[in-house]
Amino acid sequence: MDLACIDQLLFGVFSSNLFLYKPNRELSTKDSEPADVLPLERLIRSLEKVLVHFYPLAGRLIKNEAHDLVRVFCNNQGAEWIHKRYDGAASEIIDEDNFQPDERLSGYSHLNLRSPSYESSGLTALVVQVTEFRCGTVALNVAYSHMLADGFSGLHFLKSWAEISRGEPISLLPAHERWFLSASKEALTTAGAPTIRLVSDGRDIDSKRPLAFKNVRYSRRKLEELKAEARDLEQSASGQAKVLSGADCASAHLWHNVTRISGVEHDKEMRYATLVNGRSKLENCPPGYFGNCIFTAPPATLAAAKAAELLSQPLRFAATAIHDAHRSVDDATIRSWIDVCQVTGSFFSGLDPSSLFLCSWQVRFPYYEIDFGSGIPANVLRNVRSVANVAVHLHAYPGSSPGDVIMVLEADSSILEQLGDEL
Repeated sequence: MDLACIDQLLFGVFSSNLFLYKPNRELSTKDSEPADVLPLERLIRSLEKVLVHFYPLAGRLIKNEAHDLVRVFCNNQGAEWIHKRYDGAASEIIDEDNFQPDERLSGYSHLNLRSPSYESSGLTALVVQVTEFRCGTVALNVAYSHMLADGFSGLHFLKSWAEISRGEPISLLPAHERWFLSASKEALTTAGAPTIRLVSDGRDIDSKRPLAFKNVRYSRRKLEELKAEARDLEQSASGQAKVLSGADCASAHLWHNVTRISGVEHDKEMRYATLVNGRSKLENCPPGYFGNCIFTAPPATLAAAKAAELLSQPLRFAATAIHDAHRSVDDATIRSWIDVCQVTGSFFSGLDPSSLFLCSWQVRFPYYEIDFGSGIPANVLRNVRSVANVAVHLHAYPGSSPGDVIMVLEADSSILEQLGDEL
């Protein structure tokens, strides 16, 4: 199977999600066995069935040395399954109040991401690691090649797997055609065979930057206060008030605070990129498309400002920049963005990743709904580093107050330590 140009730009990148399933103490007075929390036999059988539909994940990634491009060999070789047992409680190695990435639970050592191989045998596209703890808790880590799927498609796969595990039919079958993401004839003529510049690779695991995650809650009251502050005196070119959403205002507030804490030079240009699901923007995207279809505004139209401006201007300055950049993304913009990728061989050509603030506010990932038949996870975490300096992921947390927004921030621990739990 041939991959689209935007897929090729994710060479060497794997997405990884870590789920923590715990015994339901309300239903039992004694310790549960891991098999009661996440029955392995049912998990394996349902994985075999779901891969029939999501067959690229059961294949291998093979590099064409002549063109320096990767293809998917759909040979049904299957996923890599890793089963581990820990003779102790999960609390001995996992702090559930401060849930953080843990390579021991990821399966990365099996993938050998520090020096991935795309030789004749190919690279595994999907690795699943199940770690059982004596206390009954089970950690499930699912790592898949980002060349095959974005977060939305990854969630699609996980939801379908869970549906089959519960004995239900798949609610939305995947579509694997990638033709609609081709660059224009003009871009193909200009670029020829693209020279791919790595967005990331396994060496990120060795990064000296201390990666950490933190949950930050914006209460409904706080969001209303930010919206009122940002709307004040904001006028569009037509003289009418511009409507700024809670997402615009909270994102601007967070961008300001992170910039302040980071202590960057005041003349440094900061960029804010909001991820947009192209499935709802592209006119010919098939339902259930399985692949990469999440975009931002092209680099030239990203929300941008000097650090000094972000820190000195009122909230509406950053909120309006974010609002306008996000609203500019449509079918034509995405087509232009694909052409730029084809010609430059890069997502953010010429941009310094250390100045990039990446936000998935507009792409909601309800990972807490992944129920394999024994209940929803107690905790979920992206078990991989982003390519941006700061990344924000919006999750729907069970039990959160109506109107509240809880975001997961991914950044250096030095930045997160200075942010409060509520802003």
